[in-house]
Amino acid sequence: MEMDKKSWQEALVSYMNRAEASTMMLWDCDPGVGAKARKLYAGMEREALALLSKGHAAGERRARALTSDGNKLIALADRLMPEVRRMAWVRARVKYPHPGLKLVQKELRRIERDLPANKRVMQSAGKESVAAGPQDAGEVVLTVNGEEVKFRGKVIKVDYRAAGAKDEPNVEILLKGPGGGMSVRISFAETPESKAINWNKDRMNKRVIKSGTDNDIVPETEMAKLLRGLDKISAMRDLKAALPMEGENLKVKFQTQGLSAKYFFWVDLDDRPHAFFCLDITFTAYGFIKIPYDGNSYTGYGRKEASWGLPELKVFMDKFAAKHLQETGKKPYIGNKAVQDGVKYGSHKGKSHAKGYGVDIDFGRTCGSAIVNGKGYKEKEHKKQIQRYLNCGAPFVYIGNKKIADKYGDEVKYDGSGGHDDHDHVNSPK
Repeated sequence: MEMDKKSWQEALVSYMNRAEASTMMLWDCDPGVGAKARKLYAGMEREALALLSKGHAAGERRARALTSDGNKLIALADRLMPEVRRMAWVRARVKYPHPGLKLVQKELRRIERDLPANKRVMQSAGKESVAAGPQDAGEVVLTVNGEEVKFRGKVIKVDYRAAGAKDEPNVEILLKGPGGGMSVRISFAETPESKAINWNKDRMNKRVIKSGTDNDIVPETEMAKLLRGLDKISAMRDLKAALPMEGENLKVKFQTQGLSAKYFFWVDLDDRPHAFFCLDITFTAYGFIKIPYDGNSYTGYGRKEASWGLPELKVFMDKFAAKHLQETGKKPYIGNKAVQDGVKYGSHKGKSHAKGYGVDIDFGRTCGSAIVNGKGYKEKEHKKQIQRYLNCGAPFVYIGNKKIADKYGDEVKYDGSGGHDDHDHVNSPK
């Protein structure tokens, strides 16, 4: 029996949901295989979204491409199956290498079993979309951040510089058209790829501080939301409304809590896929400037992405570096500062790096050893370097030498965890 337009769309969405879940399970079972699966899934997602949104403009070519990537995903599962079966049937007294292994095995077997049906769904999707012809959205105009979305799959780049300490990215989504009560649904999500970029690109492990707090972290699920008048009470990632009458606009705000990130959006009219677009937001925290990785009087080390901060931090760094070079004849090594969006990252758990006034400074070049109390370590030279920080206005220094710290007041503190045995953490005036 030939499926109608709605049924093949629903079947295709269901299949893609399963493919996404299977991809994540492959990752859990074997990260190496999982990385390849994620790339395949990204390609499948592009083809599926094109089929759903473009109708016959995508057609059977898209369906064939989707089927091809689906087969490759199954091949990855097949490659793992012998090892999965071996591990999943070990006796109960043997601890599983991974707690979700039985679930992984079950899902991989289901993919294998359902492959013929999945192929039929994808092939039908292509044929039916060609037969259905192009979809008419009813002459509704969609603009995002003032930019009209004339075609599906568009990437809209938003450069958002905070205008105040509590300012956060706000993007306006505006629909205007014939109206008359046409139902509208706006939803957004993070794909596995965008989630990796948003939170853990190159192991940055970003964590956003809740507004009005020093250390509380915003859960990933609460990072972004849709707002529309009173609807903001219930709307988070999915908002349903009726398009106003002709001449009026439907205005929706997309808001994030201060993070450079990618989000994918769907706008559906009367349950018909109307538009799909990506928001690529670059957020700059309030007051932040780009600080040179290497300066005239210092050499940079650490992550190049962490070269942002307050102007006061740059002034302090330049002042200290010049003084250090003048007194020792050597350029100091200056490392991680803040990242552009002003969030916690990596091992930097305190607020000073996130807020743009903390910096890591190496002491090994002038103190004879890269580690406190290591071979050749010159405590006297280290103490001189710490005094230079203070003379240049530093209100706080965190170090790994208790003996030196005990000679100062609250401005120099000892870190007994070993986290500052190979560098000093210095706060600039702010």
